[in-house]
Amino acid sequence: MKRQDKLRRKGGSLGKGVGLGVGVSALATLGLTALLATLTNRKTIPYETAAKLPLVIVLISVALGAWIGVKTAGEKRMIVCLLTGGGYLLLALALTAFAYGGAYRNVPAWIGATLGACALVGLIGAGRGGRGRVSKKYRIR
Repeated sequence: MKRQDKLRRKGGSLGKGVGLGVGVSALATLGLTALLATLTNRKTIPYETAAKLPLVIVLISVALGAWIGVKTAGEKRMIVCLLTGGGYLLLALALTAFAYGGAYRNVPAWIGATLGACALVGLIGAGRGGRGRVSKKYRIR
């Protein structure tokens, strides 16, 4: 009975993982964008190069958020990754509509990058969730 209780308490909930993943993605996007703006303002990075980096920022942010969301949820990693990407995408589209009055550009590229990064983390990056092979020790009598 105690073993089953330990196994149930091991992972977090699905909603907690998705919420934390979206939050981490949003904070990472904010931080990396501020870093990019600072580097561009100091003329460390040319403006032409800086114009291509927001897509890279989204890829890094979404992958980080999906990774942390899966580690928090503990199970159903692909579902958590894709829900994290979808939540981040909805948040980004809502903020774009609020800030720019609904002037969207390159939406298919953003959707593909967001869901692609999440799917990639779900497939290869999140690990097996601690369900590794259990070795059994045999005694010879």
